[in-house]
Amino acid sequence: MGVGPGPNPNAIEWLPMAGTDDDNNTSNDWPLAGAELAFFTEHVGSERLAKELLFDGLDEGSIRWSCRELAVDEAPDFSLNPPLVTSLAAARQFFWHRAMHSRIDVDWLSHRVIRIGPVIRLGSDGNSPIFDMRGSATLTASLVRFCHGDGVNYLVTLGLMPRSHTAPQKIAPTAPRAALSPSEPPQEPQPEVPKPPPMKAKAWVPYAIKQWPQKKGEDQSDYVDRLMRHAPRRWAKHTIQNLL
Repeated sequence: MGVGPGPNPNAIEWLPMAGTDDDNNTSNDWPLAGAELAFFTEHVGSERLAKELLFDGLDEGSIRWSCRELAVDEAPDFSLNPPLVTSLAAARQFFWHRAMHSRIDVDWLSHRVIRIGPVIRLGSDGNSPIFDMRGSATLTASLVRFCHGDGVNYLVTLGLMPRSHTAPQKIAPTAPRAALSPSEPPQEPQPEVPKPPPMKAKAWVPYAIKQWPQKKGEDQSDYVDRLMRHAPRRWAKHTIQNLL
């Protein structure tokens, strides 16, 4: 895709594909977008839900992505301060950010994604986006790939895949336990509840229900209060209550 008028030397970037000599990962580690969608669909039973979960994970940064080529099509204005131009750094970092007045279209068969919306600039902290409505930009990513390990961990965390699918974790050596007295029964190890990645309430509530089910006879309001104590962020009580 070409670029608009005006000097914009960073309009097109070629990135090494996963599985090439420039990358230590294989194509199995970083499958093409359509293949990862099929994997998600197989485990959640719905292509619509699979797409929504992939978008959530990409938006939150829980699922990494790469592409063969990333192109910016816009008419940059360098007369303004700061310049009205989408940098490739901003395009890569916030490509999947679902912002107002933006649209993301995915061609799952060709693994090609187009984002149409306002110009994207990096905020002063370098980690937050500024969507400048004075200009528009079309970002095109070709041969898009997703990190399969991130996708598996995301589904496991949401309770949509058995934990056996994750890679085994290295166990740190521990000091030998003292011998138990005859009157002290052995204690069963308690499974550690995994800390969920950043996620939205609609994805976190199903995960929370699986991890902390409602107790028999527990009042609904008390149950919501108990879930809120485990919530990764401060949501309003009615937000969780409406999603139960």
